[in-house]
Amino acid sequence: MLTTPELFKKVTDQRNWYKPAGIERLLAAKTKENFKKGLLSESKQTEILLKLGYCIKSHQLWDETPFKRTE
Repeated sequence: MLTTPELFKKVTDQRNWYKPAGIERLLAAKTKENFKKGLLSESKQTEILLKLGYCIKSHQLWDETPFKRTE
């Protein structure tokens, strides 16, 4: 399994990756550029991957006990 950014990079490294999602070429280029600069949120990456037909295999897991600060 891959993390969201790992899969997003793998997908966007392919030619015409954006076509199945119906994304315009110029928007796809800007999206990829922002991703490479670290400016594309993980939620936006997830949204695009879902549009491309990928599915999430496991969600984030949270510890139900909050972290207690020691000051």
